Amino acid sequence: MHPLNQKMKVDLILIPLLLLVCDEILTSMAVTRLYPFGQSEGDQLLLKNDDQSSGSVPISIPFPYFDQYHNSLFVSREF
Repeated sequence: MHPLNQKMKVDLILIPLLLLVCDEILTSMAVTRLYPFGQSEGDQLLLKNDDQSSGSVPISIPFPYFDQYHNSLFVSREF
């Protein structure tokens, strides 16, 4: 058997196996460990209306966007 063909066979087995392992790791992580969220953290719910958005929401770390730094954002809900 040609060495390249053998490597391709190994890759065809290892790549899906690696993807399965990564998927298991990511899905087993609790989302709450990544970033605290919810009404208990001061979050507010948007009503289920089309094209609804929040008021200006202050953020603690300014972020650059189109050559300007922003210290607030809007949350929008589109259906």
